[in-house]
Amino acid sequence: MKRLSALADLVPACAVAADVGCDHGLLAAMLIDRGIAGRVIACDISAPSLQKTARLAAERALPIETRLGDGLTVLESGEADCAVVAGMGGLEILRILTDPRRVDGIERFVVGPHSELPAFRAGLYGAGLRIAEERYVRERDKTYCLMRLEPGTERYSEEECEFGLSFRTPPLELVADWDRQIETLKRKSAQNPAAEPLRLALERLTAVRNRIES
Repeated sequence: MKRLSALADLVPACAVAADVGCDHGLLAAMLIDRGIAGRVIACDISAPSLQKTARLAAERALPIETRLGDGLTVLESGEADCAVVAGMGGLEILRILTDPRRVDGIERFVVGPHSELPAFRAGLYGAGLRIAEERYVRERDKTYCLMRLEPGTERYSEEECEFGLSFRTPPLELVADWDRQIETLKRKSAQNPAAEPLRLALERLTAVRNRIES
């Protein structure tokens, strides 16, 4: 629940929030319980996932409405103040944010890409969005990067895309994750000395890690 709790912390207080990829509905319920959102529209492309959310909402009499469909396309213009898009890969989230079928009106997003972070950060410029805040949380042996997005047109450097906006003064959670990645890359490189991509990745990450100690 640490990841869901951290996602909820990033959501600004609003009348209506959308939870895209709602799955079990726990985040939607959390937004209501904490008084962050007065109502939640829970969206998912999976009917079984929506059924789980609908059961939870009914059992607890929560103001959560479920909608079956792809990403943000199930929302009407101006219907939600903020949208959470989490629990999927970075490129899939970027596709949802830039889907030409979605209506305008939502300018605040909270996202949690599980993978493809460099490509996701780089793609935000084309989506007309910038990163207002990044947070890191460790849960079940995985470090998650969570972001709050707002309208903007910032181009991020290659290092910012690869290592995060705070790579020069990284939080402890990120440093610890780098250390784990470095040990993994060292082990894999030792097992396969001819793997050039592994060696280059190790060199780049080690150089960034060493900077904060110099």
